[in-house]
Amino acid sequence: MPAKIAIKVCQVEHLPAEAKAKAGSRDPLKAPSFRGTRNLFLGDALVPENRSFVPQDDSSLFLFSASRSFLQIFILLSLLIIFSSCKNDFSEKQIKTLDSLSGALNQKLNELKQVDTAILKKAIAKYDNYKQFIQQNVNDTVSKTEADHIQQFFVCGKNLFDFAENRRSILARGSLINSQLNKLMLDAKENSLEEEKLIEFSTQEKNNAEQLIKNSYGQQQLFQANLQEFKLSLSGVEALIRARNNGQMPTIIKDSIPL
Repeated sequence: MPAKIAIKVCQVEHLPAEAKAKAGSRDPLKAPSFRGTRNLFLGDALVPENRSFVPQDDSSLFLFSASRSFLQIFILLSLLIIFSSCKNDFSEKQIKTLDSLSGALNQKLNELKQVDTAILKKAIAKYDNYKQFIQQNVNDTVSKTEADHIQQFFVCGKNLFDFAENRRSILARGSLINSQLNKLMLDAKENSLEEEKLIEFSTQEKNNAEQLIKNSYGQQQLFQANLQEFKLSLSGVEALIRARNNGQMPTIIKDSIPL
């Protein structure tokens, strides 16, 4: 005779009205689901009831990655354009400054080149010839007027000789500075120098050019002043030479071209 299986029937008690209201409309027999728990039957992680899980396929992931990469490239290009624009503005400003400085320097150099070198050579020739005669023949006492003429002649003649040397040096120095300024303008145009280096070199050449402009102007003023003083001293010096040479100018001096 088969064994009897006893089945115990569970009775479901009815909840009072207050308990039902407190529990809400949730089904007491339906177990809540939470992320992180596992379905004993399916073995998959459960998803909360109020959210839906939509798997992403490969195409959607690719589009998202491509969009993100495009955004990064766009931002990078924008920053590069802004940086390049700022750098170009700075370079253009430096080029204008250097070009203006080069123009001012060339103007002074051209004025120095236009000095009457013919009259300068004549004055220096007279200075050398007269000085040689005076040093060899004027050994006695001279009057105060003669002494003043001789002193003025020697000082102005020496200054004219120095001007000729300084003029050559200034023109050579100006050519070098102009070359440096042109090179800096090219570097600024091609952005081949870092901003700090460009500022450093530009400041250095700017100081050199300004100093040379100042020296060039000063030398021109000295030339004009000393040439006039030198001419004024000639009459007294020539009178002294005639007095020491029987009323005549020495042959080496007479053959020189008058100013």
